[in-house]
Amino acid sequence: MEKERRGALRIKRPLTVQYGYSPDRDKIKWDMSTVRDISSRGICISADRCFAAGEILYFRIRFPNISSKWIEFKGRVVESKAGGFITRIEFIDLDEDQKHSIQEYSRWFSGKIKAEDKNEL
Repeated sequence: MEKERRGALRIKRPLTVQYGYSPDRDKIKWDMSTVRDISSRGICISADRCFAAGEILYFRIRFPNISSKWIEFKGRVVESKAGGFITRIEFIDLDEDQKHSIQEYSRWFSGKIKAEDKNEL
């Protein structure tokens, strides 16, 4: 875990995420990826192509500490780099349930790390 330059705690834990894009929300092309890191402000994934800054992407993610349901998010591309297509996305229009899910995952994972650190002593 490390602090993001903007102050949000980033969780660097591989998670599976579905992401999609389309100007027409009803015709989204979905793909699977791995989360490189996630914070309360955004997510970084390895995408299947480069995206333009400002492009809107949709996400479905399952957090291991929450039920098996998919939690959906929407985000705006901040940066997308060739060579692995590392794509940084800023969350937009999060409702309280979505914010709560991310915060609970962060708390759960932070607590898990602290417990693992104690076991190593």
